[in-house]
Amino acid sequence: MTLLAFQAQPQRSLRCQLTDHVRQLVLRGEVQPGERLPTTQQLATLWSAPVPTVHQALTPLVKEGLLERTPRLGTFVRARRLQVQRVAIYLSRDFLDNPQNAFGRALCAELQRLLSDRSIATEAWLDTRPEEDQYDAWPELAQASAERRFDALLVPGTDRDHALWLSRLPVPVAVLSSGNTPRRVTLQVRQIADLALRELARQGCRRVGVIGAVYPRSPNADGTPHESVAFWEQFPRTARALGMEWRPEWAIRPPEFDYLAKTTFERFGYDAVQQLWALPRPPDGLVVYTDFAARGALLALLQRQVRIPEQLRLVLHRNAELGLLCPVPASFLEVRITEVAAALLTQIDRQIAGEEIATTHVPFHLVPPAVPHQP
Repeated sequence: MTLLAFQAQPQRSLRCQLTDHVRQLVLRGEVQPGERLPTTQQLATLWSAPVPTVHQALTPLVKEGLLERTPRLGTFVRARRLQVQRVAIYLSRDFLDNPQNAFGRALCAELQRLLSDRSIATEAWLDTRPEEDQYDAWPELAQASAERRFDALLVPGTDRDHALWLSRLPVPVAVLSSGNTPRRVTLQVRQIADLALRELARQGCRRVGVIGAVYPRSPNADGTPHESVAFWEQFPRTARALGMEWRPEWAIRPPEFDYLAKTTFERFGYDAVQQLWALPRPPDGLVVYTDFAARGALLALLQRQVRIPEQLRLVLHRNAELGLLCPVPASFLEVRITEVAAALLTQIDRQIAGEEIATTHVPFHLVPPAVPHQP
């Protein structure tokens, strides 16, 4: 049997090697649709591997639609669909109700447009359970995915803790998340410091600060740093590399983990500017993330009559399709919702094709200040 033709290599985990081995057998047609695989115990003996490792190795192939597990009957090679016909979109109640989540609602609209262009039906699954219950699997959604009532699941925004059970559903899943969850799409926040500080240096700034509506999270389950930590670590490192002055008091972040759940991002941006301008010597270049925090920051700067760009140069985050009303000259770090939606669908396509999936990072785009119109 071709399943026997396996030799483990020391460079990679045994689980990943076994997943790739069986995936290639299915894709090459060496095991046929409808064929029943040996039991997990038999495969463990064939491959000289622990039984739990074999079980974990086959699980991603069930999610990709290559294998199908039938209780009391076994694991079978699944007849693969060449085209996705129906996609579910998972939404939490907060995702829809939160007025600060205009990005998420615009992303949902773009996903539906792209899926409609492919003649793929969509259905929304609104999780109205209390927030504390959303850390556990939603039985109705889990049953629907097990019964293949939809071919794939899109999650246009969630944190890593909620995303864990979603990523375990037995269908291809693509998640927009800052946490290190499987099959995720994430914004490349590591770019922000480099793009923004280089732009401020180009404009002649020497003292730089940042207002970031980002709280540093604890490490991911695999021990890797959370993206929020990279966001804050990159600023002093980049500032020093560019020869710019950096002080800890010029970096304003939420004081505690759940601070932003108690207030608005606009209020955070407003209060952060007040905190900066209470200092004897504020920065002459300022980065503000996110766009809602930028709204509050702009209001405070105008209220304090800070002269822009004479006293202060700005780099603000905005979402390209939503824009940001900014009455003063500023540079922008743009996220394109069209690129985020396309990345989520590409993650699904790759899983359907049986490819090994890595995290997709969606870039920020620097937009310099507009050149003043000359009469």
